[in-house]
Amino acid sequence: MTITTVAVIGAGTMGSGIAQAFVQAGFNVRLVDVSPSMLDRAQTSVDKSLSKFVEKGKLSTNEKSATLARLSTHTALSGLADAD
Repeated sequence: MTITTVAVIGAGTMGSGIAQAFVQAGFNVRLVDVSPSMLDRAQTSVDKSLSKFVEKGKLSTNEKSATLARLSTHTALSGLADAD
């Protein structure tokens, strides 16, 4: 079985960090939390972290955009239906 899409439940500090690690590794990630504000915070956190990699020359802006595109957020568990 090939894993391409990972589910992460909870968008707190740990969940957003796990999600970032997987999207940077090339996986699609479905991040779910009941709180839309937590999901927004997690996306902002991942974006800021990736921006630091761009500033240090470890990631191009195109790679950053591609990485962020692999992260999707959901407020219901049904958003994880296609996760492996």
